[in-house]
Amino acid sequence: MSNTEDTAPAASTPFAVILEHLSDRGFDYTVDGEKNHVELSVWAANAVYRCHIRITNEDALFQAYFYYPIVVREKYRSSANELLTRANRGLSVGSFEFDFKDGEVRFRVSQAIGDFPLEKKVVSRLLSTALNTADRYFPALAQHLYAGITPEDAVYTAELDIHAASVRESPSSQPESTEVAPKAEPPQSKKPQE
Repeated sequence: MSNTEDTAPAASTPFAVILEHLSDRGFDYTVDGEKNHVELSVWAANAVYRCHIRITNEDALFQAYFYYPIVVREKYRSSANELLTRANRGLSVGSFEFDFKDGEVRFRVSQAIGDFPLEKKVVSRLLSTALNTADRYFPALAQHLYAGITPEDAVYTAELDIHAASVRESPSSQPESTEVAPKAEPPQSKKPQE
């Protein structure tokens, strides 16, 4: 069913919050109300991602998956796994998942709902974070697969802004002089004594 059909769940459920958020943002999406599952495509700077959002565990867990629009060929799966493992290191929210069997790459973000109601601003932050993170590392994977860049270099390039922010410049122990040295006077020749 699509978002144009009138089968929305009750407004108090976490799934209803997700549907309301997506409708407010003008997304076209497909709903499987029995499974509390939504599918949509999302454009970002580097690619178009297939997105699956679902509520599971009796309305206690929010999960969103952003699937890369490429599949990793078998001969590159080991090195692609290294790249994604390097990308995962240091991520605060979410993680990459890689299927060695079929080469599928996706980024997952989840949030325990618990006793607190799921709010649209939380859904918005989680989806934005997941999409931006997936999109940040997509060129790294593409550079590795199609240009032969090493996993380490590809991830480093994707994180250049992070590396630049951590650089601290400190003055050298001896400050450089900004004064210009005076020109030396040419030696004067002595007149021979008479």
